Amino acid sequence: MSVRSFAKVGLFLLVPLSLIAGCPTNLPAENAVTFGVKAAQGRLTAASSTEWQAFADKIDSRVPEDIALTDAQAGAVVDFVAANDLNTITEVVTLVEQVQQDPSVVDQLQIPDSVIMLFSQQLGQDVTIQDLLNAN
Repeated sequence: MSVRSFAKVGLFLLVPLSLIAGCPTNLPAENAVTFGVKAAQGRLTAASSTEWQAFADKIDSRVPEDIALTDAQAGAVVDFVAANDLNTITEVVTLVEQVQQDPSVVDQLQIPDSVIMLFSQQLGQDVTIQDLLNAN
């Protein structure tokens, strides 16, 4: 597991907010709309996992990479954003850029248990926060 893989969760936030207009493929349109409102108001920590999924669904239909979020992944995004007090798209973009330039920035982040559990499930083995921080 590389630091870049860890940071991928935040990369879909780089897509302009204009992509969230319209109806997502799986979720009610109001989830994408309410996500957009919260993002525009600098309240990403107030976005629900369903709103994050709607946002990812909207972007997923426009980019070649699969970024649709499962319930567990969306929950981990909510927990990560809240734990690190990331309220604006600018803050998320800045964090992603910092991690890309200096992977040691990850050491300063709060990594919620839901994120660690998600990586454990995806890797098929128990991992600790230290395992994630030491991955390269």
